[in-house]
Amino acid sequence: MNKQKLHQTCYKSLARLKKASPTILTCIGVVGVIVTAVLAARAAPKALKCVQEVPQKPTALEVVRLSWKYYIPTAIAGTATIACIFGANAINRRQNALLIGAYTMLSKSYKDYREVTKKLYGEDSDAKIIAEVAKNVYVDADGTGLYSREDDTESEETLFYDSWSQRYFTSTLPAVINAEYHVNRNLQLYRYVPLNEYYDFLGIERTMGGDHIGWYLDEMMEGGLMWLDFDNSFVKLDDGLECYIITPMLYPATEPDYDDVY
Repeated sequence: MNKQKLHQTCYKSLARLKKASPTILTCIGVVGVIVTAVLAARAAPKALKCVQEVPQKPTALEVVRLSWKYYIPTAIAGTATIACIFGANAINRRQNALLIGAYTMLSKSYKDYREVTKKLYGEDSDAKIIAEVAKNVYVDADGTGLYSREDDTESEETLFYDSWSQRYFTSTLPAVINAEYHVNRNLQLYRYVPLNEYYDFLGIERTMGGDHIGWYLDEMMEGGLMWLDFDNSFVKLDDGLECYIITPMLYPATEPDYDDVY
C-alpha cells in the first residue's frame, strides 16, 4: 500500500513538473542569458591579454585561434540557454496544440450530437433539450458573470444563456444584439473573430481555450455564408424561469492553414 501511494505521489509530482516545464525552462533561459553575459565579460580581458602578448599584430584567424579557449564556458552557457528557450517554446506549442485538439473534439461531438438529435426527433426536440440543459445549469450554478450596461438605462435587463459555454448572464436584448453585430463587423474587417472576443462584446468572462477557436470568414464563404447568424430564442421553463437562449448558427472552429488571419 505504501508503494502504491509512493507511486501515485511520484506520478503527480512528475505531472506537475511536466505542466510547469515551459515556465521552468523560461526561467532557466533568463538566468542563462545573465550567466552568458557574465562569462563573456570575464573571458574578454584574458583573451585580450593573450592576444597582446603576441610580438606581431595577429590576423583575425590568429586572434580566434589564440582566444577561443577562453570563451568555451561562454559558448556552453549560451548553447544551453538557447536550448532552454527553444525547448520552452516547443513544449508550450505542444500543450496549446493538445488544448486546441480537445476543443475541436468537443466541438465536433457537440455538433454531431445536435445534428443526430434534429434528424431523429426534429427541431422542436433539439430546442427542448437545450432548454433543459439551460435549466440544469441554472439550478447548479454557483454564480454567473453579470453584465451591467450603465448607458442602457431604457432597456430592461433579462436573463440570457450562452449554449456554447453553458453559462447564464444578465444583459439587455439590445446589448446582446449589438455584441452579435460587432462579431460580424469584425468578421468583415479582419476575417476572423476569436470566441473570447465575442464574450468580451457580451461583457462576460472569457473561457479557457477561447483564444484558439473562433469564426473564419474564408471558411464561412466556402459554405456560402457571409454573415454569422445567432438564434436568440426566448423560452419559459417549467419552473417559470424565463430567459433567452443564444446559439450561434455556426460553431467556432480552429484556425485554418493560413498565417495572415487577424
